[in-house]
Amino acid sequence: MIGTLRICLASAVMPVVRVVARLLFTLRGYSRLRVGACNFYGPSHFLQLADRAMRGLEKSDATLCISIKAQQFVFWYDPDKLERVDKYFSISDAYLAWDHQGITAFIVYAYFKSASFTGHAYLDPGAAKLALQQVNQSTQTWLALRCYPAALVETFSLREKPEAEKHPSAPGS
Repeated sequence: MIGTLRICLASAVMPVVRVVARLLFTLRGYSRLRVGACNFYGPSHFLQLADRAMRGLEKSDATLCISIKAQQFVFWYDPDKLERVDKYFSISDAYLAWDHQGITAFIVYAYFKSASFTGHAYLDPGAAKLALQQVNQSTQTWLALRCYPAALVETFSLREKPEAEKHPSAPGS
């Protein structure tokens, strides 16, 4: 009952979130890149990396890329922090430090996280933690199978948040 109520409330709030988000992106002077049903907002360097990330994703896993492009994800640049509201995700400098591979890694993480959490109201903290661990493991496996740098793969260790979110570090540092 409470889970259903939370999902209904989130559905009612999302139109407001969409309007406010677009207003904030406009006020920040962000441009937009549309790839399928996905939208990226940010400065030109971010959008160039996002475009390169999506092209690389299409080459490395066309099936996953088609699925991601069909989602109505919104990704925006926030240099300092990661935020998530439903299918809205910020991407921080911690991921941009890895160039397009960092953005690809985060998009894959967002896809798995959205699949696990959108439409689900985890009332048991243990169940939510387990779901997040599965998201991180799926992300690590996907990245490792495609020979992403081990340090980038490890940012998605079995912790509550990706390590890059807590301790941003550039490749090789």
